[in-house]
Amino acid sequence: MSKIAKLTRKLNPPFKEKYSKEGKLDEEVAAREAMKRFVTDPEGSVYGIKPLVPELFSALLKARYSRTELSAKQLLWREFVFQKENIPGHTIDQGLNALNKIFNFQKAESVADRILLQYGDDSVFELGGAHLFFDRISMVATKVIEDIRIGLSPLEKSTRYVVFDQKNNDGDYSYFKDPKIMNSAHKNLYLKTNRALFDFYAKSVSIFNNFYRQQVPLEKQKFPDFSKSNKLTLFTKLKDEISVKSAKLAYEASIKSKACDVARVLLPASTITNVGDFGNARAFAYLFTKLKASNLSELQTLGEEGTRELSKILPKFFDIVDNPHGKGYQTYLRKTEQALKLRAKKVLAGYKAENVNRVELVKLDPNKEINIAAALLYPYSTLPLKQIIQIVKDKGEKTVAAILNDSLKYRTNRRHKPPRAFEIAGYELIFDVLGNFGIYRDLHRQRMLTQQRQAYTAEHGFDRPVEFGEVKLDKEFSEMMELSRKAYQKIHQDLPEEAQYVTTLANYTRWYMGMNLREAFWVTELRSVPQGHFSYRTIAQDMYLKAKEVYPFLKDLKPPKQYVDMSDRSKNLERMEAMQRIQTKLAEIEKKYS
Repeated sequence: MSKIAKLTRKLNPPFKEKYSKEGKLDEEVAAREAMKRFVTDPEGSVYGIKPLVPELFSALLKARYSRTELSAKQLLWREFVFQKENIPGHTIDQGLNALNKIFNFQKAESVADRILLQYGDDSVFELGGAHLFFDRISMVATKVIEDIRIGLSPLEKSTRYVVFDQKNNDGDYSYFKDPKIMNSAHKNLYLKTNRALFDFYAKSVSIFNNFYRQQVPLEKQKFPDFSKSNKLTLFTKLKDEISVKSAKLAYEASIKSKACDVARVLLPASTITNVGDFGNARAFAYLFTKLKASNLSELQTLGEEGTRELSKILPKFFDIVDNPHGKGYQTYLRKTEQALKLRAKKVLAGYKAENVNRVELVKLDPNKEINIAAALLYPYSTLPLKQIIQIVKDKGEKTVAAILNDSLKYRTNRRHKPPRAFEIAGYELIFDVLGNFGIYRDLHRQRMLTQQRQAYTAEHGFDRPVEFGEVKLDKEFSEMMELSRKAYQKIHQDLPEEAQYVTTLANYTRWYMGMNLREAFWVTELRSVPQGHFSYRTIAQDMYLKAKEVYPFLKDLKPPKQYVDMSDRSKNLERMEAMQRIQTKLAEIEKKYS
């Protein structure tokens, strides 16, 4: 374990899970013994699911993982392990011993050496897959992990269904403590700012829960009446027990999700969350290489731990991460980023961001090299994309050539992928978006698109939901944002990348999304659905309106030709209809299996 990983883990130790709901000591012992057989690291924060666990359960486990505060290990035990009181460990071991006798694992490793290392065919690495869980990582880290577009399927803990007010074993809230910050003069400021934000978040969730109960009282809502063929009926007129129970569950879940949706903007980027990932070895290897090339201690640690844990499931498949080729790739990524960062600082020095629309449909320059050069500088700037394009154009051909050279000069072989900015020239629809970090987290899920993000910052201001004014919390909200901004500015002077952790989901960040018209149909229709978060719905709607400028035929399209929902649902309980449908189906399932 590297020095930086040891220090990171010392400051952010794994959470000691409680497996038994009732606190039974014998069950705790049984669970910890079982986890030695079910996961690669029973005590760690990063772990893979061993092949001993059936694929069905691994998939179901990940789905539940996104809507609970529990770890995957706790869920595996509480919801999927049968006969918890008496786990037949000896029987499991006998089965494994039998497999060892049938399959020649020693020969398998020698075959792997010959095929994977001697042949070096990347496609072979796609044939092995695994489930990997990242417990207790920051929201900063999640976006880097989820940025891998091909070969991985991540699922992150939801800010809509889970309240992030839990505390660690030491009694503090769950947020990432970066080693560089914690060993600097900014330590106390960082701790104070995070704790204040979490205090206000927890307070706000509680206030909004009560607020929406008053705004949308249960008694005045309609729910499916199972005794009358699911006819929507006023709650006070529901008679059968199942209908009443389902109505209450749907209502409570809707109120909670609405309160969380509004209050989530207060969460700092340091907030600890979970991500479950499933994918092939080739994609994981690229992810780990990218993580190890990062300047952030957290990402380096996750790259190291992920490589270690999946190597226990797929020996030899991850030798490529740390062999000479893998380390060479890490060097290429690190040097290229540094070169482009320095180039951006030189080319864009002295410019201030122009005022643009929150969703800007960028008109690219006829000279494709100018567009690529601008896109290469974009992640290392705070300027809008169209402004950078104009600046680069004004600087002339020598500047464009220097930028392109910076992006390629450290390549030493064909496997070193050029930066993602090279894709920009192939699109007609480039949307440059200035939205809060919470919106970015939602829209980033369209990861098959070409997306490039700038660093999280407090310099663009923040987004304050109107509901904070309605409950008389607007002044306190502004005070919290000012506290975060000052902390960010002070930390940024010494630790610019680490300062991102103290920004919030309310802070505006800038990113662009490149897509073709077919992809635009998918994004705008999916992200404008009524049950979606009210903030990202408006971004999707703006994208659709902008797309009409390029494709006039869209103006006359109505269902079934297009399904962009332009309605304003900001005052509704967005999840009520969906929750009602879920409860109806759950009632049917309960009846089926009762």
